[in-house]
Amino acid sequence: MEKHTKQPQKTSGQRRAAARLRLFLVLIVLDIALIVGTVLMLPTAFQKTDRTTGETMEWLGVKTITVKGNTRYDDEAIIDISGIRVGQSIFSVNKRKAVENIREMFAYTEAVTVEVGLSRHVVITVTETQELGAVYLAGDPVKKKEGRWMVVGRDGRGLMELPVESERPFRRVYLKGADTVGETVGGAVLSENDLRDILKICDAMAENGLVGVGEIDLSDRANIRLNWKNQITINLGNNSNLEYEIKVAVRSIPKVLSRHGETATGLLNLSQYSDSSITTPHIVFTPSSILDAENEAKPEENPPADGDEKPETTTTTAKPR
Repeated sequence: MEKHTKQPQKTSGQRRAAARLRLFLVLIVLDIALIVGTVLMLPTAFQKTDRTTGETMEWLGVKTITVKGNTRYDDEAIIDISGIRVGQSIFSVNKRKAVENIREMFAYTEAVTVEVGLSRHVVITVTETQELGAVYLAGDPVKKKEGRWMVVGRDGRGLMELPVESERPFRRVYLKGADTVGETVGGAVLSENDLRDILKICDAMAENGLVGVGEIDLSDRANIRLNWKNQITINLGNNSNLEYEIKVAVRSIPKVLSRHGETATGLLNLSQYSDSSITTPHIVFTPSSILDAENEAKPEENPPADGDEKPETTTTTAKPR
């Protein structure tokens, strides 16, 4: 037969202690509910209306909104698109959303921070991107869109479109042959690989004082070229040693001008510095007169037959080469 163990009876003291514990827990729950309810009601309970502006001032409402670092856009436009308003509770300010809104609307803003303190003053700090250059975007007859320049920032995003009025963008470096991944202002335009190489070149030029480069030609990745003052073409070869080749170019250009004259034009070939198999790379400068003579000496690929006339050539203007 099964044996039943008799549970010990609780004493009256134990029963009173358990009742007090239950009452204590109930009181704690009620206190928490009261606190939560009070916090939720505070913003509306302490709302005030500014007599001057008519703005509704919530509990711990924002007093002022200041924009710093902005030189291109209207401060009020940035504040408006941020979604933050004077009078709203500092606890309801959505900083992440404000940053997203500002960067999406204003292309030149590379970074944005929003600071909100118990002083109830909001500070929006904008870090503007620097222009890197411009790429050419071909037109689309179907969409009835003409070719145009797209100015690109150091973050690879499109900054603004410009009409094509010459073979190169006005006062900006032409990023010729660069791969593009998009065509919209505010969106990614340059591919990551080309952006990395262009940044290397531009940073090296700034560091070594190479000024006057109006074109970075990436059309041939084995022979990346720079156009210096429409006077000397600098062949850097591939992208394996770009920074050092810029240093070599800075040292070589004065020597070329000293030997061939200040107005000398031609090709400065530094491509051997990008070939790791060459232990003693050479710097070769070829004047334009020799380059022209070599081009004239090359036979035509399809020479016209006797009696045939050479086809006429047409010239188009305002189209990047």
